[in-house]
Amino acid sequence: MAWLVLLMSSLGQTLVAPQPLDTPPPPPPAELAAVREDVTVVLMLSIDAGGQVADVSVTQSGGAAFDGAASEAARAWRFVPATRDGVPIAAELAVPVTFAKPVPESAPNVAEPPPPATSTSSSDPAYETIVRHRGQRAPLAAGDFSITVGQLHDVPRRSATDLLQLAPTVMLANVGGEGHAKTIYVRGMDAGEGKDLELSVEGVPLNEVSNAHGHGYADTYFIMPELVRTLRVVEGPFDPAQGDFAVAGSAEYELGLEQRGVRASVGAGNFGARRLALTWGPRDAGPGTFVGVLARRGSGFGANRAYSNIGVMAQLDETVAGDVRLRAFAASYGARFSSAGVIREDDLRRDALPCGPGDDEQFFCTYDRNQGGAVQRHIASLRVSLKRTYTLEQQAYVHLRRMRVRENFTGFLNDLPPAGESQRGDLLELGYGGTTLGLRGRYVPGAALWSVDDPLVVGYSARFDDVETRSRRLRASNGAPYAQLFDNDVRVTNIAPYVRLHARPWPWLVLRGGLRLDAFAFAVTDRNRPAADRDGARLTDDASEAYGYVFNPRGTVELRLRPELS
Repeated sequence: MAWLVLLMSSLGQTLVAPQPLDTPPPPPPAELAAVREDVTVVLMLSIDAGGQVADVSVTQSGGAAFDGAASEAARAWRFVPATRDGVPIAAELAVPVTFAKPVPESAPNVAEPPPPATSTSSSDPAYETIVRHRGQRAPLAAGDFSITVGQLHDVPRRSATDLLQLAPTVMLANVGGEGHAKTIYVRGMDAGEGKDLELSVEGVPLNEVSNAHGHGYADTYFIMPELVRTLRVVEGPFDPAQGDFAVAGSAEYELGLEQRGVRASVGAGNFGARRLALTWGPRDAGPGTFVGVLARRGSGFGANRAYSNIGVMAQLDETVAGDVRLRAFAASYGARFSSAGVIREDDLRRDALPCGPGDDEQFFCTYDRNQGGAVQRHIASLRVSLKRTYTLEQQAYVHLRRMRVRENFTGFLNDLPPAGESQRGDLLELGYGGTTLGLRGRYVPGAALWSVDDPLVVGYSARFDDVETRSRRLRASNGAPYAQLFDNDVRVTNIAPYVRLHARPWPWLVLRGGLRLDAFAFAVTDRNRPAADRDGARLTDDASEAYGYVFNPRGTVELRLRPELS
């Protein structure tokens, strides 16, 4: 491994740094009058390939007032973008901003604007250019789409799941009500409600192991659309960092709040729809620091479609000790929703449904008003990143959730009542409660090889799930349970190291791939065993364990025939 890193370092590329184009100095804060010496704030600017400042973070603080003044001004700066071989690229730029100490009134106090960038060397005290592809990240696999939401926030969306439709080939459907996870179709594949699409927010996985409603069930209703800054969708399982559920692909929500200060929005619509969103982002902090609250309710567009939910999301993104970045994220959410289920076509034609006689009343009717669900979810995550000539990142998270869903898609067809009793109905109650503990990390040497930044990434993920999952039948008359279908305690440990490689030996050829090892340990307790077997009475629970692993080689070859065609 060491010789490979040295080889990549020796083949590093010479870069042309971003050049200041429009960088007016920030106005000095009132606190400048009280200081006895110059105050210097060092900013790390993420500059996209268009020369716009995409992100600002403080790497050396001069105090809250000075940090805020410098950051606010820097967000409006413009640059001639960095280039490699004449092609504009995204880059990071370390810029010191100095507020001069008080001087006589004849010479007003101003902050010194950044000087012209004349060097790409990291030893330059004024500028340090590090190409990271943060503003416009280089694709990590075939079918990799990194979508900056930006002004698309102005388009009303019912949930963060709707943002997935910004990626090509993604379609959504929902048969479970406002609050039930949507069915997702990716590049022609039915990914279900998450069983074949890996979903995560700020690095925290959302797919639920052995959910009674469906393995991999993933609900994103708790994510505020206003706080989604970037959505990365990889269509297909081609990135070695993708995990167990990434059969059709993966999608990761990266959060941020561009508009600082306090904002409130209130919405109202048909069918009793009400929506209240509150966001707050401190003006002296970057987009990664925010608090958001979202409350929604409505009666739905027909019988048994009411919903209500509320959630809060908060994040602190802070740079400490110059090159250490902390990102703490937390979310809490609760919801309840009703579901109409399905109806028989012959009943619709005969106007035989238990609703009004009109076409709309019949079409949107329901047989069973007991259908619906309730969800609770709580997340806490801490990510620590160390950026020098290399990048080292570690994350730990905990995810708690509980769900109960009641649904009936078969009426009374499957119920076999005791002799002499009438059918009780096929209403299913699906219950799920789980705790997930996890670790994620990666190491990026930071060298360049064949015009590719970060050609080598070594990482891992470790996840432990402790869940209860069960299914039972409820009476149609009063909702009381009458039969247990299954009741399991499941514990799963998944540990997965991986290596990712990225090379571009010629301008027209791009190679990506790597190797991933997934190891699983299972322990299942079945609490619904019969009370007797052929040998006599027995306990109603049983336990079993299993272990397995699989090597997953992954690779793609991209031919770039022309700049606009690959």
